[in-house]
This record gives sequence, C-alpha cells and structure tokens, in this order.
Amino acid sequence: MSLPIKSSSIIILRPTKFVEKNDFYDYEVLFMKRSVALPYGNTYSFPSGAIQKDDFAYIRNSSTGFALNVSENQDLKYHIFKAAAIRIAYEDCGIMIFSNPVSEENMKNSLSSLAAKSKKSKLTYKDVTRAFDLQYEDSEEVIEIMRTVSPMSRKLRYDTQIFVVSLTKDYYVNVHTGINDLAQREDLEKLTIADDYDFYMWANPNKMLKMYMNKEIEMDLPHFLLTNILTSFKTSTALVKYLKTIQYNALNCLSKNILQRTILTFPFHFITKPITEPHLIQRGMYEKILMESDFTFPFDDILKGQKDSHWKEELSYLYKRVQNSENSRFQLYYRKGDRVPSLLGINLDYDMPLTLIKNIQEIKTGSGYGSL
Repeated sequence: MSLPIKSSSIIILRPTKFVEKNDFYDYEVLFMKRSVALPYGNTYSFPSGAIQKDDFAYIRNSSTGFALNVSENQDLKYHIFKAAAIRIAYEDCGIMIFSNPVSEENMKNSLSSLAAKSKKSKLTYKDVTRAFDLQYEDSEEVIEIMRTVSPMSRKLRYDTQIFVVSLTKDYYVNVHTGINDLAQREDLEKLTIADDYDFYMWANPNKMLKMYMNKEIEMDLPHFLLTNILTSFKTSTALVKYLKTIQYNALNCLSKNILQRTILTFPFHFITKPITEPHLIQRGMYEKILMESDFTFPFDDILKGQKDSHWKEELSYLYKRVQNSENSRFQLYYRKGDRVPSLLGINLDYDMPLTLIKNIQEIKTGSGYGSL
C-alpha cells in the first residue's frame, strides 16, 4: 500500500451580480475537469496538486521567520499546505492571490515586468512572486475547510488539506489577462489552465451537486462532500464567517478530544462498510460511509494497514488523542446505485463542516437538514 502524497487544494469563489439567476447564490465556484489520463481523471475537482520543495523554501525565506522542517514544527506544516494552495491557484488557473491589497502602481509595474518576460519564456510561480516582491504571509483570506486522505485501496493516495478563498478586489490578479491589458487584470472569464485539466467552469454549488446526482458529471467523494457543504451557504460572506468561527473555536478549545482542536486540519479517512443492521436493510440501505468522528470507526485497523513511516507516526499520535463518546456518530447511508446518501446518521457534540451534509431528499426539495 502506498503512502499518501502530501497535497493541497483550493476552492476559489468569485462574486456574481446575477443572484436570482444563480439559484440565489451570490458567488460561483471554480470547478475544473481533470484529464482522463490522470489519476481521478474525468472528474470535476478544485485546483489541487502535490506539495513541492519550493513550498518549503518559500516559507523559510518569508517574514514568518520559520527555519524548521515539518517534523520539528507542526505550525510549519500548516503554513506549507497553505503556501502550496496559493501556488497551485496560479499554476492551475493563472490566479495570483495576495495576502495584502496591491496598489495600482505596484500592479502596473509588476505586470509590465511580467509581460516583458513572458515574450521570452513561460511565466513560473517564482517569476510572479519576484515581480510583485512577495513573501509568504499567513493570509486570512485563505481559510482551511477540510483535510482528507485517499482510501487505502487506492494505488495512488493523497493527504490533502483543502482551503477556501473568496476573491475580492485588489487581493488577486489574473496574471495572463493582466499582462496583456491592465484593465483586464480581474477578468475571471478567461483563465489559462494547466495541461492536467480539459476545461473549467464557474457554477454555484447547488447546480453542480444536482448534475452529479443526475450522473451528468463525475466527482470523487471528498469533492462531492465539499460541494454538498457549500450548498448551505447562499453568500460567500456567510461561508467565510462560519469557517472563521470554527477556526477560532478550535484554536481556543480546551477539550481533550483532539478532533475538536483540529477539526479543520485533521486527516479524515472515509471508510465504506456494508449495511448489517436489519432495520436499515428493510429501508433499502446498501452501504454506509463513516469517518473518525464516529464511535465505531476502526482506528486500529487503519493503523495496522499503514507502512512504518512518519505518516503512521502522525496518525498514531492523533488517534491516541481522539476521545469520541459512545453517542458520537457520523454515518452516511446509501441505497444501491445512489450517488448521494439517502439517510444521515450524524450526532456530534461539536460543530464541523461535515455536519451540514444534505441527503438526497433535501437536495431535491431544497429543504433543511435531516437525520435518522
């Protein structure tokens, strides 16, 4: 079994003026279709990629003052995930995200410099950061939402920290349109995407969720779950406020349960199991998905299945500090052939984005949340 590759992903939101035509969402999400030849090919996802050595160097040379490796400083690991997500936004779709607003003069001079360089060679992320004289800073605009780990059955596995950013004026630039015309620097209709993707689209989460449910598009489980979560927020402001509240509560939490203290950065596995409960079988349920917040989660089995490595040590450290009560439950119940859970078995004494998941009936009717 392979070790999961450390990676980052970023959910990019842009504002829209046509709220009524957009299912009353005031934002759209960037979805990108992965090329069929790639792992997880032909699926719709958010910009994502593996962490690179340059991400470490970028952090070490930044104003944060870090000069340690990941194993010596847990905070550094978080910053490397975030630095990678910001890099990936540029490399995958040409959007450069800033921690602080950029002045008109700086924008003009930097884009002019990049325009001259682009005539000689393809612009790299280093070229852009140097042109804008950027150092890594812990941007409050880029917020974590979930960390997921690929199933052990997968040949190629990823340990992915996922972030959200809501694009606002002066905090981003579309480099490739900006170098051609300064006035078009915020144009998000014309993105230059990486070769890993066939095409991209901006859409509200409700539209994408229904397309997935109707088998018009493909998504892997984490992207389905995240898109499902996003449907609960009609405004980007509400989503950002919600995530910042959870982030604040986690940082100030005194619970001994590490899940509550790291709820947005804990590496969640989603385990599929057959339904054995008679009352659920009678209701047509076929299988269920559970994760570490569930009291019945097989922690020992997951650890036994890992190769001896720093990854196994990290999991072991975290799992020893999970303290679920006997009533803690997170289970999604599926009927055979369905892409969306029919029933939800969720009972937690703390808040997390995954508690916002909607079942198939709630998605169809646009109603609230349901449970067993």
